[in-house]
Amino acid sequence: MAADRLLVGALTAPVDRADLPPRTSRELGMELAGWLIVSLLSWLFFGAIALGLSFLPPRPWWALLPAGIATVITLGLLRSAVRPNPAYRVRLVRLGRFAAANGMTFTPRPDTPHTGPGLIFNQGVGPLTRDVVRMSEPREIELGLHHFGYGRSVSGSSDWAYATTPISDQQLPHLVLRARGAWTDVSLPASDDQSLGTPELEGPGAEAYLVQAPIGRTGTVGPLLDATLFRPDVLARLTERPVHVEVVDGRLYLYRRESLVTEDPDTWRWILALVDDVAAVLEDPATER
Repeated sequence: MAADRLLVGALTAPVDRADLPPRTSRELGMELAGWLIVSLLSWLFFGAIALGLSFLPPRPWWALLPAGIATVITLGLLRSAVRPNPAYRVRLVRLGRFAAANGMTFTPRPDTPHTGPGLIFNQGVGPLTRDVVRMSEPREIELGLHHFGYGRSVSGSSDWAYATTPISDQQLPHLVLRARGAWTDVSLPASDDQSLGTPELEGPGAEAYLVQAPIGRTGTVGPLLDATLFRPDVLARLTERPVHVEVVDGRLYLYRRESLVTEDPDTWRWILALVDDVAAVLEDPATER
């Protein structure tokens, strides 16, 4: 489905409560496990405070207050764990209907994470890919959200939205274009491709992106980018809503922090048109878009 012919009505249409999908046993189990852990931690913390206060002479009545706080937290978390989340399920219904109306497939939680050659994949620990949308016409495109953790740190994790499509020119070098600017508060992971360097380039493209390309290929990479990704019309599209770009193993990847699989029709029109146009220019630099 071309971006200009997308059927987007399902993204904003009302959803009847009877149509909301039930939670799976796995989802319910994970939510209850999270409730149990947080509740236990709150009881340990506030219980220790209450125990310490109980030794004060005379025992103040407000020594029981921490235990009361822990009880309120526990009951609130339990209510959140057992009640359905209508907003999340409405989103699933809308995205599923939107995908079906446009000949796509929508998989909220695939059984296995994406393992493509892009640099955000095969990173860290506990990789998880979700909200995957695939289409085959007029071009094969996949969009999703990929999560991975760093080491054993619970807080050390990263989430990246991606869009990818194969490109017919298999001879293109490995290119990584890291968008510059304040919006890139968390940079893309480092590439494990030891052959990549940072060629000295000039012009608007080099000001908008930090380029990584095979070492010793500056003489060919510069003209290639000038004819494709750094062409004024293409560069303007890439920086309109800044995205990181990678070309690797015959595939184009676009990365962004904000989710691309949304209920916003404009985001769908923008990203599908961008993927199609950028891939077409890489396949044929003379393509006018």
